[in-house]
Amino acid sequence: MITKTAFEELYQIAEKFNPDVIACEKYYQMDGEGKNVSLTSYKNGDFTTEPIITGEDILKKLSDLNNRHFLWNLWTKLIRRDFFVKNEIKMLNIAGEDFFATVTIISAAEKIVKVPNVINFYRIVEDSVTHKSENVQKVFHKWIDATIQGIKYLDKFLNKQENFKNRADLKYLVFETVTKEFMQYLLPVYAQIPAHQLDKIIREEFSKIPDTTALTTFIFSRMNFFNVNLIQQQNFINQLQTENQQLKEQLQK
Repeated sequence: MITKTAFEELYQIAEKFNPDVIACEKYYQMDGEGKNVSLTSYKNGDFTTEPIITGEDILKKLSDLNNRHFLWNLWTKLIRRDFFVKNEIKMLNIAGEDFFATVTIISAAEKIVKVPNVINFYRIVEDSVTHKSENVQKVFHKWIDATIQGIKYLDKFLNKQENFKNRADLKYLVFETVTKEFMQYLLPVYAQIPAHQLDKIIREEFSKIPDTTALTTFIFSRMNFFNVNLIQQQNFINQLQTENQQLKEQLQK
């Protein structure tokens, strides 16, 4: 849901700055019953207190996305329709579709204005498509497939953008961001299955891809990198839990 004055607030900003995109940085979150409302954001600090125009530095904008200084939910933004149509921004039929649309918007937009306005109410419903519990195989398929299909889509889109011509570093920063964001959704299931089974599941997912392009190789490589990091994190957590339990037992003696 949005606040009653959402469009009025953002349209006034649009008239003043004439941007391609207006981006909010916070939103209200509440439970499935519409209660326990709280102001929240997953942005990593440095919130604006007044409208700020982002520069034309594409590396800075992509770095902001990578470092979570820019929200990737489309519902936190007001976007010019002609800009959306001209650049053929698409919503993919995969998990995390907002993220890929936001990457294309950031890559193509000439002017983005970040604002402190809070206009959204995000209601979390536990059995919704986004939040419902799924088995391990479905979780892996959903996020690995989204990573692969999304990066392939972005690769084609970015190849048409002037800023990305002869700038492989920019494209791979985008791909790195995709992988980093999406692999976090696999962390909750890592503790449920051994490492050798994780490797088998990932290989099975990649075997469904009908080509062996360099891009697919990159995705597989980066996923393995994050795979190892996630396993190390989980092992560290398990170690801390074991040490904590041992300490409790010692104190009880």
